[in-house]
Amino acid sequence: MLEVVAGAAEERHLSNITLRQGYAEKLPFEDASFEVVISRYSAHHWHDVGQAFA
Repeated sequence: MLEVVAGAAEERHLSNITLRQGYAEKLPFEDASFEVVISRYSAHHWHDVGQAFA
């Protein structure tokens, strides 16, 4: 999936996108790094939905 996003960004000449992969329960970002996070069609892959929202 990351390759698909990278290809789409390149086709659209978007250079302000950084792709990261990680578990929803332990994303590679500091707490309070974002005001809003949007995720579609992925919660069914999460091991612990409650922890992902913590």
